[in-house]
Amino acid sequence: MIQIRRLEKPNILERNEAEWFANFIASGKDRPDPKKYAHKDIKDKLMQMSFNKCFYSEYKFSENEGEVDHYIEIKEDKNGAFAWDNLYLSLKQVNNGKTPNSIIPINNTLDPCNDSDEEIEQHVYFKSGEIYSSTPKGSETIKKYRLDHPLLNQLRANKLIEFYETLQILSNNQIKENGRDLTEAEIVILRRFAKPDYPFSLMFRLLLKKLNLL
Repeated sequence: MIQIRRLEKPNILERNEAEWFANFIASGKDRPDPKKYAHKDIKDKLMQMSFNKCFYSEYKFSENEGEVDHYIEIKEDKNGAFAWDNLYLSLKQVNNGKTPNSIIPINNTLDPCNDSDEEIEQHVYFKSGEIYSSTPKGSETIKKYRLDHPLLNQLRANKLIEFYETLQILSNNQIKENGRDLTEAEIVILRRFAKPDYPFSLMFRLLLKKLNLL
């Protein structure tokens, strides 16, 4: 999870939100039409906000992946059916098993659209690709959004292998050249893993800080 800055409301939502909401309430249905709240223009704007990543897990989506998620469930508050601030982007494995607000309230968890990177870093850490927390807020966040899902653990571990393979190549170059320090260009290569458009960038930001490279 990293901080996400919300962009302006998509034009299609600006034009249709009131009508869509009125029709939804009049229908008496429990759920709004996903073809509307997950319209391509809305999803594209959410993708743009998060660098094509899940708001919660930082999983990097390929084409057509990702689900538009209601941050506060519709069964709890129908007013959020098409509310721009209530629409997030989620990995299917996270969204399908997300713990409802009635069990783990959002006020007890981290929110990528409100909490800063520095605040998020205070609550979670990683070991061998697995996510942990030493605070109640971090623990509740992990539980609510299934951030310890086996798929995510494996994908993070795979990215760690990629990072350490890169670091090993650079370290070998140092040894060959009389044990010199890493060059600025080499440090940039490693810092690329912590850029916000990279999968699981929080994990790499914390790792680079631990290695005194950030």
